[in-house]
Amino acid sequence: MIIRGITSTILCVAILISSGCLYKPQRQQGNIIEKEQVNKIQIGDSKEQVQSYLGLPLLYNPLNRNQWIYVYQLRLSNGDFFRKHLIVYFDQQNVVSKLEKNNIDAEIPKEPQ
Repeated sequence: MIIRGITSTILCVAILISSGCLYKPQRQQGNIIEKEQVNKIQIGDSKEQVQSYLGLPLLYNPLNRNQWIYVYQLRLSNGDFFRKHLIVYFDQQNVVSKLEKNNIDAEIPKEPQ
């Protein structure tokens, strides 16, 4: 009787694991980057202005302190991966000289049902 109970328990656990019923939460990391915020940034804006639009950057280039790196990553529970990043370059006068955008216009995906 005990062996039958153990066998049933093991079988139930195996079925749950193999059916994917274990919950895997979505994980998001970094700065949430909205298209509207990025569009406010203009060539010639100061570091303070950029910070007011986007907050502090997630990363700084250790070799170039005039390069701010904003990254947003999302891994959905189904394993899909989504990423946006923005690099803001400043010149010697600490004003924006260039923007490098990657996937900024994309909508953040919703968790699958």
